[in-house]
Amino acid sequence: MRLSDLIAAASIWLATHVTADNFTSQVDEILSRPTFADATVGVKVTELGSGEVIYTTQEQAPLIPASNQKLLMSTVALAKLGLDFTYETTVFGSRPIDKKGVLNGDLWIVGSGDPSLNSDRLASVAESLVAKGLKKITGKVYADGTIFDDKFLGEGWDPDDEPFYYSAQVAGLNCDLNVVKVNVAPGASVGDPAVVRISGVPEAEERYVDIQSTVKTIASGGQESVVFDRTLGTNTIILGGSIPQGAGSVTLTVTIDNPNAFTAYRLAVALSNAGVKVSRTPTKPGKLPRKSTHLASSTSEPVSSLLKLFLKPSDNMYGEALLKKVGREADPSRPGTAASGANVVKTYLAEENIDATGVKTIDGSGLSDLNTVTARFINDLLIHNKNTFSEAEWSAWFDALPIAGVDGTLASRLVGTPAAGHIHAKTGSLSGVSSLSGYLDAADGTEYVFSILMNGFTSTTEARQAQDDIALALYLR
Repeated sequence: MRLSDLIAAASIWLATHVTADNFTSQVDEILSRPTFADATVGVKVTELGSGEVIYTTQEQAPLIPASNQKLLMSTVALAKLGLDFTYETTVFGSRPIDKKGVLNGDLWIVGSGDPSLNSDRLASVAESLVAKGLKKITGKVYADGTIFDDKFLGEGWDPDDEPFYYSAQVAGLNCDLNVVKVNVAPGASVGDPAVVRISGVPEAEERYVDIQSTVKTIASGGQESVVFDRTLGTNTIILGGSIPQGAGSVTLTVTIDNPNAFTAYRLAVALSNAGVKVSRTPTKPGKLPRKSTHLASSTSEPVSSLLKLFLKPSDNMYGEALLKKVGREADPSRPGTAASGANVVKTYLAEENIDATGVKTIDGSGLSDLNTVTARFINDLLIHNKNTFSEAEWSAWFDALPIAGVDGTLASRLVGTPAAGHIHAKTGSLSGVSSLSGYLDAADGTEYVFSILMNGFTSTTEARQAQDDIALALYLR
């Protein structure tokens, strides 16, 4: 039987068998599957209008949320920074630009912790400097990322994950999500080295990362087996494996070390591309000198727009940047840290009278396995946001959540089922951890909030399927 036939059959069965009276037994049956034999699963489902609890099990068990942590982080960021908050990245010269277009000194880029800064915006900065007459910088381009501390990785993060995009570092200055795109293509003949390029940077100008590749070209029809790593604490990217002739290029997303220096380097490249004579040698970050001249700025989109870039794709770097930013805003005299951000989270929950029993905030993304929440807490948070956010806040936050069968991290979930398009929720996934929490508009028009937190199961695929089965049963209830 085809998958589409199975889905259709399941939908018909659920429609005829799941009622208000047996929904509880259906969920109990789903959670009794073998993959959960040694697992801890916390679930809470509440009817939004009446507040009636429809289902609950282990709702107060402290569990690792994975990316369900982003529900909490986005809530606090929106509440503390505001819908219209924007980040401003500034550029200064140690001296003014002289009449000949020369900056006789250094250029400084000063970070605000903006997670959305990218090469396109740096190119715009370079163009604005050229428009002001800049032709040459006698010194170098330096980075000031001291708005945040220099702990680029979160507590409890797995060091083995560091080269991969989801474990990108975060700093006061960030660029292109603190990753590079490495394109690997087959050589002209069998046995030739693969052709390796860094996307977005001319080959002659790539000086920030050092690529060491042993990837070989093999005969057409062979198996592509390109693998990569990055030596910890360095920007040495190691490639291995093989790529067949006639195959398209393979694009690898690899994290970089020290985003502050990386951003300064990318600005130097942008200036060079705009015709400015400048050293492209990466520099060590530092602190902007007191005597300096403001030359340019780059402003981010407002938080109302950044929420979608954070929640839809579940971008971990945004979570860490927002956590440190709320910490910095609470005490501008000190660099933003994960700990200061966590204190803001704790204070906010107390101010809003949200019971935080069992809640432990270590990072803003959920990548740390030291975070804990409860299904009850997530339920309460979801209800709080629906009932207390202003109309504009609610619209921005709700619209930023992935939609089942439509977009974000839920694009491939519940596809072809009646529930597709009717669930706005956040996924979460770590080794042995899977979660799904959000809002559901049922077939009969009833609105529900739900939280499903799973720790210690044996199969991620089966855990996600169980979540989808519960969601579909709730939709058809």
